Amino acid sequence: MALVSPKQVEEFYTQGFTYIPQVFTPEEMDAIDAATESLHRMAEEVALQPRTGDSVEYKGSRITYGKGNNFVRHIAYCGNAEPSMRKFGRDPRILEIAATILESKEFDHMINQVHYKRPGSAVAFDWHQDIAHRGYQTGGFKDVDGRGSYVQILLAIDDSTPENGPLEFIPGSNKLGYLGDNLTSKVDISTRVAPQLKRGDIVAFGPYTIHGSEANLSNKSRRVFINGFAYPGANQRTFNLPHVGDRLSFSN
Repeated sequence: MALVSPKQVEEFYTQGFTYIPQVFTPEEMDAIDAATESLHRMAEEVALQPRTGDSVEYKGSRITYGKGNNFVRHIAYCGNAEPSMRKFGRDPRILEIAATILESKEFDHMINQVHYKRPGSAVAFDWHQDIAHRGYQTGGFKDVDGRGSYVQILLAIDDSTPENGPLEFIPGSNKLGYLGDNLTSKVDISTRVAPQLKRGDIVAFGPYTIHGSEANLSNKSRRVFINGFAYPGANQRTFNLPHVGDRLSFSN
């Protein structure tokens, strides 16, 4: 049975995101959990070293901390420091989701990262569109298929709850295209929705979809594993870290 139905593909392009339940098994999630925590311990050790800003490159990964503190915010290209995370990020099920939504058997693996929200860390992510991070406004990314040319695939490592800073979306915001800055003045934030993801669930969303999340107010961590894939020809940039932008293919 296909992981993504035609209805889910339609949801992706009409409301900007779609929910895919229980993609990974509990045993696989245990392995992802262990690798995620190993990366966090590494990042905490790196935080004790002198640094000039809020991010540092280490073992081919980029660790970003909270502003002015040592709380780990996210680790980009985490599969370089922990190869099992690159393997999980390129799992055939992940690639099937990317291929089905992008309607392409080939795509470029642009994002492979873990986000952390420890209790009390105050880590939050302002409302944004991922296409800005792809360098759209400076020529680093082109929407070659006219529908975004990109899919972000987020795997829940922990259950999300109203208290732990769940990921929130503005439905239909993907239809507005690239909006630049001051997003809250351009959309109705009161329409926000937060899919209540369970461990092992996936939500896939597009690069124009406005999303964000607030701080974790619970007493447990909320972590997510994110992999992003670009339609061939969309990415216009080169990167100085291993495996960023690798061309992958999927065949069923």
